[in-house]
Amino acid sequence: MLPENHPGGVGALLYQHVWQTGLRKGYVAGEMSWVLEDNGPMNAALQMMGGRIYQETWRIYDLPLC
Repeated sequence: MLPENHPGGVGALLYQHVWQTGLRKGYVAGEMSWVLEDNGPMNAALQMMGGRIYQETWRIYDLPLC
């Protein structure tokens, strides 16, 4: 998703569409994989939808090599 669309609620509409489509098809659970711990909007959306972190946490570190 383009950064300029983040404040407009496009993500929320996408989550709602996926959620409702899954329910119509009989799904009772889903997964959001590889979401970095510093990705606040994705983690907030996950929690607002009743999700929880249940696997290990992956981090990306930045270290100059020279």
